[in-house]
Amino acid sequence: MPMLHNSYFYTCLMAGAMLFLLAMQNHSTEKDIVVTSRTLVTVPDYIYSSANKEDLEKLKEQADEQPNNEQAQLAYAQACFVQKGVYWTEAEEYFRKVLDAEHTSSEAKAKSAYALACLAIAQKTTRETEYLALAYTHGFRDYQLLLVDPHLQDFREQKDFLLIYADLFNHNSSAMFHAYLSEFPKRNVEKEFQVQVENLYTNTNSKKELSGIFDDFAPGVASAMFGRKTTEDFYVEEELVHTRNYKTVIYSNVDTWTKEQNYLLVTYMPNGELIDKLTIANSNFRSCTTVEIDENLSIELTEYDVVWKDNIHHKSITTYLEKNDIEQLIAKTTYHYSIDDFGKFFSEQN
Repeated sequence: MPMLHNSYFYTCLMAGAMLFLLAMQNHSTEKDIVVTSRTLVTVPDYIYSSANKEDLEKLKEQADEQPNNEQAQLAYAQACFVQKGVYWTEAEEYFRKVLDAEHTSSEAKAKSAYALACLAIAQKTTRETEYLALAYTHGFRDYQLLLVDPHLQDFREQKDFLLIYADLFNHNSSAMFHAYLSEFPKRNVEKEFQVQVENLYTNTNSKKELSGIFDDFAPGVASAMFGRKTTEDFYVEEELVHTRNYKTVIYSNVDTWTKEQNYLLVTYMPNGELIDKLTIANSNFRSCTTVEIDENLSIELTEYDVVWKDNIHHKSITTYLEKNDIEQLIAKTTYHYSIDDFGKFFSEQN
């Protein structure tokens, strides 16, 4: 991209800083300041990325000449943030100035603390939790941003992220429900969701486990993760559909002793309140139920009796039974289900 003229760069940058403050005010109340993803970067990245050394020196000069001007401090800090590399030290210094200054607005402090958390993650300094807590103290409430911001990708992959997230937002029910939904892979609308016999009699160790902090939405998962006597594991399957009236996910649980599996299709109100749930597939030693869900959300369940080969009795109790151990599947009944406009399941038996 050609280098932007310095005066144009400077004008855009200061206009961006003004837009940042206006955006923060538009998303704030006296009781609850909300920093949104639209305010994380105040001007397009290409303006920052086109800055040369002279541009950065001019921004730094202005920031140093006006130490009480949070627009100038943020403009230089954000320009350094986007430049990355050696400029990150400068970005950290000037974001800290905004955060520590007595005259700085709560909005600017929240933004600076959040940016410092992003820098901590990028530089692997392990201070991201500290800075996110500071951002929260100054009014940051945009839990959805934490779940999608690419700057936090490495943080989200840490095994304790969800626990930190829950503590940061005081286990707020809306924050927890959005985190719960974010755990599920999005549905491929061009592909049917299927659970076939081979899925029901196979090792599940490669699946992603559902965290125990989501017990409000998947009852029993807390006991499975944190309890000592439980014999169940819970797994993430798929986020099926979002509408104005309801959200739908599929999760499964497996008895670690008997190897029996259950797949549950669950609908929730947009606030996370349970609407309805349906066991759409399961397996045990004597029978199993398979499922197919097409692009129109038509649900077909088929029940089978299972006849095993004689040699399965020689298998270890800790060994997963497999489809190859089945002598015969005897189809019994097929059921068809649909979801109404309010997230309730209804069925017709064939």
